[in-house]
Amino acid sequence: MGETYDVEEIYVLTWEDRPGAEVRARSLSTGELLEWSAKEVARREATTDPQERRNVVFYHAAEFLSEVVESWTLTRRGEPIPVTPAGCMLIGSQFLMKIYRDYFGASVEVPEASDLGKDFDSGEPYPEELQTTEAL
Repeated sequence: MGETYDVEEIYVLTWEDRPGAEVRARSLSTGELLEWSAKEVARREATTDPQERRNVVFYHAAEFLSEVVESWTLTRRGEPIPVTPAGCMLIGSQFLMKIYRDYFGASVEVPEASDLGKDFDSGEPYPEELQTTEAL
């Protein structure tokens, strides 16, 4: 069989406005992505209270990031922040959600439902391939 290709990738997230901040996170398999998505939907649908729904988003992001992040250079008051759900709760809410959104921006490009099955200029059915950015 010869050469093989490991499909797990590592994404490195950095931000110009946060010098020294670096997050290294592994890619998810399609199955893992669907499991996490279903878990978030189930958690949100479990309550009708708007505040609880907002809280669910933060808890989900913390749990999710602690699963995919391999390492980061984040500290609080000079102490390293552990890559755990509790550690994620030490990060400000805006930055936590920025890391969460930027991870998905780097690792996943999902076609719009309205585009599925359409043919594009190449003549091949969409999606031809999903695009990723800055994989190591």
